Amino acid sequence: MEVDLTKWHRCEVDKKQFSALIKKSDWSGFKHMIIFFGSLFFFGYLAFLTWGTWWSVLFFLIYGNIYCTCDAIWHETGHKTAFKSKFWNEFFYQIASYMNNFEPVRWRWSHFKHHSHTAFMLTMLDLSMIGSNSKYLQ
Repeated sequence: MEVDLTKWHRCEVDKKQFSALIKKSDWSGFKHMIIFFGSLFFFGYLAFLTWGTWWSVLFFLIYGNIYCTCDAIWHETGHKTAFKSKFWNEFFYQIASYMNNFEPVRWRWSHFKHHSHTAFMLTMLDLSMIGSNSKYLQ
């Protein structure tokens, strides 16, 4: 399957507006962390309070779905894009690695290696890309 990248939709965004959108900020990162950990604590507490009733099933389902999104925190802090400061990126990267059951050092380097090969499909270096190129399925 050939993909023609010239046919993909490209949004017209003013350069000043684009610069404002991608500007790093510690406040933006903290805002996301407060919402994430606050929601995690809130629904975990509701699940605890309702333990033994059918309500706990609902609250554990919500809690589990929120917990599963910690991979996004791991990914963004690993790329050092969640916060402006290196310290807070590294701090929350360690927490998210623990939550994902990832060993932080090995996963950081293997993830960067993964990104260095996702644009190239000359060899089967990235197994996550196998489905996108049918020649490897033969």
